[in-house]
Amino acid sequence: MKTVIRIGNRVEPTHEKGLEQISGMEIDAKVELIQALIPLGLMHVAEELKKEVAQLAGPRHSRGQGLPGHVRWGRQAGSVYLLDQKVPVVVPRVRDLARRTEIPLSVYRSLQAPRNRDEGLLLRVLRGISCRSYRAAAEGIPEALGLSPSAVSRRFIRVSARKLQELMERVGVKTRRRGIKVDRNLRTTADWVYAAGDCAGRFLFTHSAGAEAVTALRNMFFPGSAAAPDTVPWTTFTDPELAHVGMTADEARKKLGNEEVRVFEWELGHSDRARADGSTEGKIIAVTDSKFKVVGAHILAPAAGEMISQFTLAVNRELRLTPDFGNLVQVYPTISTSISQLAAEATYGQLQRPFLRTLRRINGFFSRS
Repeated sequence: MKTVIRIGNRVEPTHEKGLEQISGMEIDAKVELIQALIPLGLMHVAEELKKEVAQLAGPRHSRGQGLPGHVRWGRQAGSVYLLDQKVPVVVPRVRDLARRTEIPLSVYRSLQAPRNRDEGLLLRVLRGISCRSYRAAAEGIPEALGLSPSAVSRRFIRVSARKLQELMERVGVKTRRRGIKVDRNLRTTADWVYAAGDCAGRFLFTHSAGAEAVTALRNMFFPGSAAAPDTVPWTTFTDPELAHVGMTADEARKKLGNEEVRVFEWELGHSDRARADGSTEGKIIAVTDSKFKVVGAHILAPAAGEMISQFTLAVNRELRLTPDFGNLVQVYPTISTSISQLAAEATYGQLQRPFLRTLRRINGFFSRS
C-alpha cells in the first residue's frame, strides 16, 4: 500500500479540510496509526493513574499526606478503551481502611467505554509526525486517543517525541534539515511513501503544496510520470503586491557570469492603466541571459500575483523576452501591457548592438540609392 504524506502551508487548515485528508486515508493506515500511538497513550494513562493515587493516598513511602484512612492496596489487572481499542492495563488500588471499601479511580472509570475518534485530532498528530514536529505531535496524542489533554507531563512529551522519531526511522523515511528527504518524483527513501508540501521542505506555499500533491499521486499510480516543479512563483500580498519567480539579478550573475546577464526594468508610471487608476507606484523587472532567455522576474504592481504567471511559464519553457514576449499581444488597457512594453524596450536595445546598427546603416544606404 502506497502512502502520501501531504502537508499544506504553515497556516492551520480548516477542520473540514482536515477531515477530508484523514477520511482519504486507507482504513488500514488509520488503524496502523492508532495502534502505533496506543503504547504512548498507555504511558499517559499510567501517569494519570499514578497521579490520582498520590492525591488519594499521598506520595509513595509517605505517611499522613493523603486523605484520612486512604492507603495503597496493591494492583490488579484491568483494561481500558483508547478510542475503540480495548487494551489491558495494570490498575493500582486504593482502599479506605475506615470504611473497609475500595476507592474507585475516576481516571480508570472514564476509560471503560469505547469512543469515536476525532479525525481532526488524528490529523494534528499526523501533521506533527510528518513535519518532524515530534513534540507537537506528542502533545496531541492523549486527546487524539480520547484521553484528557490536561496536565500532560514534560516526561511524557519527551519520551513520546523520541518514540515517534524512532517510529519514522523504522518505517525508513529519512529526513533532512528542511524536511523529509524526497527525490524529483517526491518519493521518500521508503519506496512506498511519497511526501508533498511543507513536510518535504521544498517551497513552503499552499499553491506549491497542491501542485506537489498532484505530482505525488501521479507518480504513485504511474511511477516516474511527473517531476516536482522546480520553478515556483510567490507573491507577498502588500499594497501594491510584490511577486517573484526564478533568479534574482545577483543570483543570475553568480551562476551565469556578469557578462551573461541582462536586467530590464519598466516603471509602472508608463502604464496607461496604472495612471488611470492612480496606482503608478511599482516596477517590472525581468532578468535574462545574454540571449534574452528569461531566468527570473519581479513585479511590484496591483495584481502582480496574476501577472507573474506569464514569467513563470517563460522560465519553465525557456522563453525569450524578445521576440517571444515582444510578439505577445496583451489586452489594452491592462497593467500586463507593461510586459509587452518592457519587451519592446529589450527589442530596441537589441537593435542598438554595433553589428545591427551597421546593418541598419547599410540598409539605409541602399534604400536611398
